[in-house]
Amino acid sequence: MDQKPVLPIIFGIPGLEVEKEWADFFRRVSPFGFILFARNLKEPKQIKRLVYQFHEVCDRDDLAILIDEEGGRVQRLPQPKWKRYPSARSLVEEGGSEEIIQQRIHQNYWHLGKGLKELGITVNAAPVADLLIPEAHEVIGDRAFASDPKDVAKFARACATGLSEAGVIPTVKHLPGYGRALVDPHEELPIVRETKDFLKKSDFQPFKMLSDLPWGMTSHLLFPELDEKWPATLSNKIISEIIRDWIGFKGVLVTDCLFMKSLSGTMPERINRCLEVGCDLALHSHGELADLEQAVLEMQPISDLSWDRWERSQEWVSEKTVH
Repeated sequence: MDQKPVLPIIFGIPGLEVEKEWADFFRRVSPFGFILFARNLKEPKQIKRLVYQFHEVCDRDDLAILIDEEGGRVQRLPQPKWKRYPSARSLVEEGGSEEIIQQRIHQNYWHLGKGLKELGITVNAAPVADLLIPEAHEVIGDRAFASDPKDVAKFARACATGLSEAGVIPTVKHLPGYGRALVDPHEELPIVRETKDFLKKSDFQPFKMLSDLPWGMTSHLLFPELDEKWPATLSNKIISEIIRDWIGFKGVLVTDCLFMKSLSGTMPERINRCLEVGCDLALHSHGELADLEQAVLEMQPISDLSWDRWERSQEWVSEKTVH
């Protein structure tokens, strides 16, 4: 690791470039990486310049640059300058044999990944491995590939393979399962009351089958049968016993956006809690500069274990990239 301590946090910024005060802050604190949203993206030269600025202010080649680019409803790169990619579900609904569907998914995300790689984006928050539950809230909906856990795992694997062959690290989400949410976590806390045995055979199963992927993102859902108090992102029990142990996920674990209303407490409390219970990285996606300064006040440098996971993820994608 660099001499300057790297903090286990990913930041978002408000605009198309890094303003001087923000640059001074990032030089001082050295965040792990950055996440890009539509507000940061205008056209290719501007995006490449912004990514260059991120690297320059942090003085690190191994800076993680993230984006949420699934296709369908979740696309940050603006049209018509970029191709509009289909949703996960529509890629399956086009039909054909299982092999044909997997090839279609693979090609779709390979092309999507190549576009990201050209811009300097290194990590994509896809694939979604949540189940398609028709009666659940539409927050997942057509972002899910299928309802059957085995199908979800196969199709999500094809997505991850396409991204990795393009040179982009895939991030399987939302561990340990998001599909059964009856409300939108952006607005309130979803509660999933199914038993542990039921969830292991259904919602959690795709993640177990994809546990070798290099990055994963947590869900802000409460599973009372597993932890009566804390949603998954903030639950030591769920992260240690379910995500790390039963699912067997050993990669980089990043939180979903910590600003969602499904979580309680101040932002520093949320950040401290998620890191204490086993998340590798906190996702602080927006806010004023004062909010970012507050977020890192008592933050310790990234742990050696988390850094090792990051280095392994870089090796993983390097081995799979098709040049």
